[in-house]
Amino acid sequence: MAESCSGGVLSGLLTSRPGSSSYMLGSVTSYAADVKRDVLGVPQSVIGSYGTVSAECASAMADGVRRITGSDWSCSITGVAGPDTDEGKAVGTVFLGFSGKGRESAAVGLKFNSWGRESVRKRSSIAAMIFLSLYMDGKDVVSVAKGWDFI
Repeated sequence: MAESCSGGVLSGLLTSRPGSSSYMLGSVTSYAADVKRDVLGVPQSVIGSYGTVSAECASAMADGVRRITGSDWSCSITGVAGPDTDEGKAVGTVFLGFSGKGRESAAVGLKFNSWGRESVRKRSSIAAMIFLSLYMDGKDVVSVAKGWDFI
């Protein structure tokens, strides 16, 4: 898993079950653009053109963490948990990225109403688990997410 605005909440959820080491190989929490670039391998051109809060960055983060860990599947979260806007994007704007062996990478954008920073972090992590499951089942997560605003 590669996380930014969720700050490790997704990894915490995934590792809270006994035996999680059989499916969780590792994670990277990358708040800074430099870490996204230097550790996860997000191209500077993506950061410069689209920003770190973007579908393009989320997709590259997912690809990068899958490469680093050697996992078959990976997911990323990047967005704005608040309390202030970032890169001109509103609090609650979140992008989830997905990468899978033998699958084209994908990313979805979601808008969460903000009930505070913790709410955005937790709800985006739960959404990531749901969408990762759909992605792993071969679903077109981009089509599934179209027009959805999460509460």
